[in-house]
Amino acid sequence: MGWGGLRMSAEVLATRGLWKTYDPGGPFEVEVLTDVNLSVKRGEFVLLSGPSGCGKTTLLNLLGGLDEPTRGEVLLEGVRISGLSQGRLSRVRSRSIGFIFQHFNLLPSLTVRENVELPMVYAGVPRGDRGRRVGDLLGRFDLSGLGDRLPSRLSGGQMQRVAAVRALANDPLVVLADEPTSNLDEESSEMLLGMLSEMNREDGKTVVLASNYPEPAGRYAGRHLVFRLGGLEELGEESASSEEE
Repeated sequence: MGWGGLRMSAEVLATRGLWKTYDPGGPFEVEVLTDVNLSVKRGEFVLLSGPSGCGKTTLLNLLGGLDEPTRGEVLLEGVRISGLSQGRLSRVRSRSIGFIFQHFNLLPSLTVRENVELPMVYAGVPRGDRGRRVGDLLGRFDLSGLGDRLPSRLSGGQMQRVAAVRALANDPLVVLADEPTSNLDEESSEMLLGMLSEMNREDGKTVVLASNYPEPAGRYAGRHLVFRLGGLEELGEESASSEEE
């Protein structure tokens, strides 16, 4: 059953006739997204690419319920999330969506362990279960030795890996990653993309990653969608692995 009590669909995320306009009707009106129709299946790794300002971050914010569309709708497991009350939307985000932001967004006064644990605190996970989950995640991604460090004592690559682990804390259906490698060197970028690929392959996480450039993320993604004039154009075909049930 889906989070809304409905049968789960092979289509995890979708948009229908999605538009986003800033300052609608005002002197600075800008149409960022125009009639975007997107379908993402369970277990896919989708790359969204295009130049800065084309609408990638806007689309991720709409998919994750961080923003409201001007027109159209966003669906998670077939259930319309655009227009939900803030309380219900917060519960949906906490349970079903993990975010990885470009600038890490780690809380500087909390340790690595506490930063990873925080989403579970908000979700009401018992303390013992939180501790076990954090320990498992840090160990799996070779971060257990950093658990007691503050973010100020981490490299950029380490901070982004911690942010990726935090996105998995509540075992979400979908991981949304906004330019996660833009502030990283080549080695750190490949390490992070390898983590995302592992989440996708081994845990079945649906990953939607936005990037200004198609490489190196394009080597990991099964689908590649490019922004053109406010809409999306698909390049290539889905990999055989992304079509498997």
